Amino acid sequence: MAMNINENVNTLRPIYDFPLPSLEDDHGSRGLVYRAILSGSRVLDVGCDTGRFGEVLRIQKNCTVDGVEPYLPAAEVAQTRLNQVFIRAIDNEKSFDGLINYDAILFLDILEHLQNPWAVIKGAMKVLQPGGTIHIVVPNIAHISVVRRLLQGNFEYSNCGTMDRTHIRWFTGV
Repeated sequence: MAMNINENVNTLRPIYDFPLPSLEDDHGSRGLVYRAILSGSRVLDVGCDTGRFGEVLRIQKNCTVDGVEPYLPAAEVAQTRLNQVFIRAIDNEKSFDGLINYDAILFLDILEHLQNPWAVIKGAMKVLQPGGTIHIVVPNIAHISVVRRLLQGNFEYSNCGTMDRTHIRWFTGV
């Protein structure tokens, strides 16, 4: 029996549902994004997983947070935390059809899982309010932990993190 690629990826993918540290005090990428989102914003969290980040924005910053999530088990949890969750593939410009007027769009650790992240971003830009912002977080393949392993001849995938086995794109950060 043939399995389509999305089903195959979903069987590899765990649900990442863990409590977040205080984002106000977080000096990492998520803390930076959290502090950049204005209170009362209308936010679209693309690849929202179980909606943990958006839930914090909704509760602590009084944001309206919608999510887009292709993985049904994660989306079902996110529906209990966000205003709306759209269960659909995130794979091209049309992934955002029917959505409009967001002040901020989040791509938090999602672009590295996509065949064509540039087309997805182009589609997202169409639903962004004038003056709105897109926030992107990707794992940094040039991180010292990865470089150290590469120098030792190791290119091993793992179940999560920078070397997550479901990553199909690699990015470097500044």
